[in-house]
Amino acid sequence: MWVFDRAYGHVLLVQHRVRGLVAPGGTVEARETPRAAAVREPLEETGVVGDLLPAPTAVGVRSYRADWAPTLSLFYSVVVDRAVALGGGKAGSRRDGSAWTTQGTACFPRIEVAFAHARRS
Repeated sequence: MWVFDRAYGHVLLVQHRVRGLVAPGGTVEARETPRAAAVREPLEETGVVGDLLPAPTAVGVRSYRADWAPTLSLFYSVVVDRAVALGGGKAGSRRDGSAWTTQGTACFPRIEVAFAHARRS
């Protein structure tokens, strides 16, 4: 999922132990909707709560390893106030490595598509 500031000039990333800086995200839990997971994940990983945009930002099919089956991924976007302090969340979360980055310094190309789509929503 993507967490944007209100001006859509920054995106919030978290430090993953293997993949480096990535957008917050995770698995939809039992009896949870994808939208509910999109609200829960940034709270757990960064301590922020924001306004969930009405439709998914992107849909993808991916696998992180060749020996894993591909899975369907829904990418939602949340808009938050960048002045809110990062922190909170559950123990063991990735929040200690959370950082705002600008569109021009984003570390992977998919972010450009997310910025463009979120601005239109």
